[in-house]
Amino acid sequence: MVPAQQQQQQQQQSASFFRTNVVPLALMIVSPPAVQLVWVICYHYHGNALKALTAAPSHVWSNFPSMSTRAATLIVLFVTAQLVLLRLIPGPTFTAIPTPMGNQPQYKLNGVRTFIVTHAVLLCAYYLELFQFSVLYHSFGGMLAVLNGSALVITVLLYVRGLYFPTNSDSGRTAYGFIWDLWHGTELHPELFGVSLKQLVNCRFAMMGWSVAIVSFCGTQYEQFGFVSSSMLVSTALQLVYIVKFFVWEAGYFNSVDIIHDRFGFYIFWGCSAFLPSIYTLTSYYLTMHPMQWGVLPTAAMLATGLLAVACNFWADYQRQVFRASEGRCTVWGKRARMIEASYVTGDGKRRRSLLLASGWWGVSRHINYVFEICVALCWSVPAGASALMPYVYVLFLSVLLTDRAYRDEQRCAAKYGRYYEQYCTLVPYRMLPFVY
Repeated sequence: MVPAQQQQQQQQQSASFFRTNVVPLALMIVSPPAVQLVWVICYHYHGNALKALTAAPSHVWSNFPSMSTRAATLIVLFVTAQLVLLRLIPGPTFTAIPTPMGNQPQYKLNGVRTFIVTHAVLLCAYYLELFQFSVLYHSFGGMLAVLNGSALVITVLLYVRGLYFPTNSDSGRTAYGFIWDLWHGTELHPELFGVSLKQLVNCRFAMMGWSVAIVSFCGTQYEQFGFVSSSMLVSTALQLVYIVKFFVWEAGYFNSVDIIHDRFGFYIFWGCSAFLPSIYTLTSYYLTMHPMQWGVLPTAAMLATGLLAVACNFWADYQRQVFRASEGRCTVWGKRARMIEASYVTGDGKRRRSLLLASGWWGVSRHINYVFEICVALCWSVPAGASALMPYVYVLFLSVLLTDRAYRDEQRCAAKYGRYYEQYCTLVPYRMLPFVY
């Protein structure tokens, strides 16, 4: 091997080690205290990050939340309730696309019904004075402490389970070592009591919990001030519409990157059980004690823009869902669907087929749904105004996350489909934002 090739190979190995070991380890160490710091800034420093960062470290540290029995009890009750509802509430069964090893996990589609039951119980409990919304608001820091602590322990248990007690053949170690396997996971579709842990954690705990949290924060503002501000109403309404859309489209989520590609390790488990509750709810959490009133026209404009973004997001998802269900025998925007028919071989040696949609919104860019996701998040953050950075942390994070996810998805698709994906990229040249990226 010539020196130039050796140098290139060494550079590639160094880059791979950095991405699969150094970065995951750093994120597993830094991320849990970072999300708790965000809560400290929002709760104790009224969203003023500069004030918190210039304060004495000992003062900031003294405000960090600690675990509490109340916080742990709230979490256990909610998880148990969601597990029971997932098992008991009827719904059609959805069979996902084949995994790399040829397995096809199944999911119960009862998300909308579970959403209705969950929120009906929440509102009834408040009406009967069995529960105050402010309890969740003031216990939120302690809940984050419990979630962060338990996530680290459960991640290790998931690592061991995937190696020695896997649900199916999509499991085991990778070639990248212990750190990566802890971060990325050792099992693609783990189950507990016949329930998919991804559906329980990602959909029922994270997404349902997000909705319960922002409704509670809205109620807390009413308890505190005697009214709900226009900014809170717009932001909460847009988030609720987005979350309901998620459960209506839940079958589509089971064909997303989170489910079909990412294993159930720290990245997904901690991300959904601790990061999502802390960051995704941040705009509403900030607005709870910082109500901002807008006039009728600005309020209507923000609400209409946000609803349009959600509608476009749903429209794009719906186009792809209909396309897959009809196996390409459909029209998109009044024309016969344009597509690439790709074939690939799974880990069980079988040749399979995938159809890549290149019409409608999916002809505008290969990840147009990510653009709409970012637009929606911006729309429910804008009502908070420009008084603090905290309400915009989520949309900033989402922009970075989805840009990176689009890149990773491109790499996987190129490796999976080969020349077929090259043809697809020729038909749809833009990755996310037309004429830009």
